[in-house]
Amino acid sequence: MNIFVLDHDIEKSVAYHNNWHVCKMPTEAFQILITSICSICPEEITPLNKTGNNYKPVKNKNHGSCVWARTCRENFQYTLNYFELLCQEYNYRYGKENFTYRYLDWVYQYINRFDPQGRLTKFYLAMPDQYKLSDTVLSYRQYYLKEKMSDKNGVPAKWTKRSIPFWTHHNRV
Repeated sequence: MNIFVLDHDIEKSVAYHNNWHVCKMPTEAFQILITSICSICPEEITPLNKTGNNYKPVKNKNHGSCVWARTCRENFQYTLNYFELLCQEYNYRYGKENFTYRYLDWVYQYINRFDPQGRLTKFYLAMPDQYKLSDTVLSYRQYYLKEKMSDKNGVPAKWTKRSIPFWTHHNRV
């Protein structure tokens, strides 16, 4: 699970996601949010998924992205904004609603249950150590360039209705 921070501006960051991630990441972001909610409200009943079963928190509730998201309200809010913008990006690129978007209001009702103390903390870098730099955006761009420019079958990344991010040209981060 990951929150790809590809720009300091969250809207640009989401627009820089390739098509594969625009399809995949709303579900991952939603899983991070559900896991965060269930960590602070363990009795909570989650919404139903496509198969009619309740969404479950991820098995590893202590995954770095989940811990980061629930650390404080601003982190949770960032993850929620990321989720919402990914769903909007999905709609923009494909002309239809991502299935998880219907749960946005359900997630919003929990925002005030998170600790209001503290500011947005340094993002968790869910990547191999070789890509970790002091700058989060540069770290994620480098990781994206080296590891995320094709799908698992080697098909090159595409950006429907978007320009290829400027920083991908000539492997420039």
